[in-house]
Amino acid sequence: MRISELKKVLAKLETIQEPVLLVGHAGVGKTEIVRQLAQETGRKLYTVILSQLEPGDLLGLPVTRDGVTEFLRPNWLPKEDKRAILFLDEINRAPIYVRQSIFQLVLDRQVGPHKLGDVFIIAAANPDTEEYVVSDMNDRALLNRFVILSVSNDPADFNSYMSQKGYEEKLSLVATRVLDRFGTFGEQVKLPPITLTPRGMERAVRVFDVIKDMDKLIQLEVLSGIIGQEPAAEFIRQMEADVLVEEDFLQANLVKIKMATHLEKVVVLLRMFEKGTILDVPKDVLDSINDEDWAAVIRNINAQSLKYLKTFVKFRTLYPRIDKIVS
Repeated sequence: MRISELKKVLAKLETIQEPVLLVGHAGVGKTEIVRQLAQETGRKLYTVILSQLEPGDLLGLPVTRDGVTEFLRPNWLPKEDKRAILFLDEINRAPIYVRQSIFQLVLDRQVGPHKLGDVFIIAAANPDTEEYVVSDMNDRALLNRFVILSVSNDPADFNSYMSQKGYEEKLSLVATRVLDRFGTFGEQVKLPPITLTPRGMERAVRVFDVIKDMDKLIQLEVLSGIIGQEPAAEFIRQMEADVLVEEDFLQANLVKIKMATHLEKVVVLLRMFEKGTILDVPKDVLDSINDEDWAAVIRNINAQSLKYLKTFVKFRTLYPRIDKIVS
């Protein structure tokens, strides 16, 4: 993802405090873009070079108070009342015990007894190639807590950056041309493997809700960093499709119901049982649902009877056909 695009994405993710892992070559602009984001959002920036942390740096120094050992809050950790960005640099150069503590920080938003307040977590790593001495990032539990984004630069972004720094036009343009010829503009980086999980899918939905107004290619790249590229592409395709919804049952959209998949019908029907709106569905619509679909609905209701029981009891009275399927 280009720096100019990344800046817009990070601004969106900052609003929901979704942790981000930036993967890019050294010097590409990861630190600078985080610094700019902190300035523009009014957050205090805390930068931690994880490869330099020692065991005592993680929990803070121990002190004894009234016969009980407590740990002083480490100075690298934002105070609970601080609105901040915590930038965890060189995450894949850190020792394993440091990464384990970072896992707790991202998962529980605390380290030991020390909790985070209004803090946006951004981590950074170099790609796992022969050019860098880094540890592999194949810890599925840790990776599933981040939106993983590749970071690249391009001539337009770099020229704009140089101009913003105050360099005259010719200097900026010459520097851009030389970097374009001998540098790494647009070079792709290898991302850690991403596994689709239910938690990841929930996070993808949460993130999509704040990026749904962005370009489709950007949506794809962001969601790919949570659930993988193929699931992300299918998610976006389904969002653009005319999927089955409750209103189709309530308004007797029989053609659309007939064309829907088995899973779509079962999911929507169960949602309607949970909300009680199934009681308002016209009889001819209920009759259009085949026995296989009803059987799947009933199996799910039986598995979570407390969730659906009140509505299901009323529904059996209104629609006797269901008793034949139950039996």
